[in-house]
Amino acid sequence: MAYCKPVGAICAGEGAYPSVNEGQMSVKNCGYGYRGYSYRECTNGSLGPEVTTHCVLLPPENVRYSSTGFVFVIGQTVSTGIPLVRNIATNWEISSQSLPAGLSLSSTTGEISGIPTERVSSQSVTMNGQSDGASQKVVLTFTVLLPLSAFSYPQSTYILPRSQSFSDTPLITGDVPVYSIESGELPPGLTLDSMNGMIYGSPSQSITDQNVVIKAENAVSNQTFPLSFTTRILRTVVHYSQ
Repeated sequence: MAYCKPVGAICAGEGAYPSVNEGQMSVKNCGYGYRGYSYRECTNGSLGPEVTTHCVLLPPENVRYSSTGFVFVIGQTVSTGIPLVRNIATNWEISSQSLPAGLSLSSTTGEISGIPTERVSSQSVTMNGQSDGASQKVVLTFTVLLPLSAFSYPQSTYILPRSQSFSDTPLITGDVPVYSIESGELPPGLTLDSMNGMIYGSPSQSITDQNVVIKAENAVSNQTFPLSFTTRILRTVVHYSQ
C-alpha cells in the first residue's frame, strides 16, 4: 500500500509508522478492534497528520460479565464491574426488560451499578453491546435480597418430656432463609426443617444438656443461634385411695 511519488527527502519513522521518502505514505494497520489501515503522508521531511478513514470497527463479540447471575443486598452499593468484550463496543443499552430499581447502566462502559431499593427474584435483563450498527447481546439475571437478622428461637434451653410430641419455630428477619445444623446435633427423635427452621418430633432418649447450633443463611448473609436440650422421662405421681 505505497503511494509512490518522486523520491526526495526521507521522513523518519514514528511509532508504528515506518520511515518513507518524500511524498510517500507511511502506512500501518489500524488498532485493536478495527480492520483496515491508517496512514501519514511524508511532506517536507516530516510525517503529516494521521488519516484513519480506511479504519472500520469490527463487530463486538463474546460479551461477558463476571457472572450471568448477580445476587445483591438491598440498600448497599453494588456493581457488576465492566464487562469484557472482543473488539470494541462503543455503546451499551438494555434491549429487553429493566434493571432492578436503584440500578443504572453506563452506556459507555456497560457497567451496571447503584443501590438497589426493592427486592427482586431472578429478574432477567438483556444487555446489548453495539458499534457501527453491529451488536452482541447477553442475558443477565438479578436477585436482590434483604440480609438475615434477629434470628432466634423462643427459648435457648429446652427441657422436654421423653416420647412426647414437640415443635418450635424460629423468629427471623430477612429473605428466603435456609436452615441447617452448624455444629452439634439434635436429640434423637427431633428433626430440623430446612425450609422454615421448625424443630419437631418426639424425643426418644433421655439426655442432658445436648448442645446444637442452628444456622440460617441466604445468598447474602447468615446467622446462628445456639440451643441446649435436656430430655427425660416424666415422673408419674400415683395416688392411692384411703
